[in-house]
Amino acid sequence: MPREPATEECPVSLVTDEDLARARLDPAFRYELVVGNLRMLLDEINKMRAVRSDALDCKEIREGVRLAVQLSELLQRINGRGASIPGHLGAGNLGAGNLGTGNLGAGRVA
Repeated sequence: MPREPATEECPVSLVTDEDLARARLDPAFRYELVVGNLRMLLDEINKMRAVRSDALDCKEIREGVRLAVQLSELLQRINGRGASIPGHLGAGNLGAGNLGTGNLGAGRVA
């Protein structure tokens, strides 16, 4: 079963167990899955920053930024393993200023 499509009730495309199993076996798919979720996270953080008057003190934004750093580090490790990722964007090309709460199947950031 592929990724669950986004709906009105759940505006993000959820990662399925099948996606996670494929990501364990396919480095290119894993990379693209992480890139997509990092972009979604950054987009949502940027939206939160725009509407929150307390953005500098917002715990959710700080947590999202920590998660984005972890995802960026994961992308570097994936790419550093020598996996050939055709046309990959690389963590440095994702742009700044987006953050959110993408479902990565990976629990909360401490």
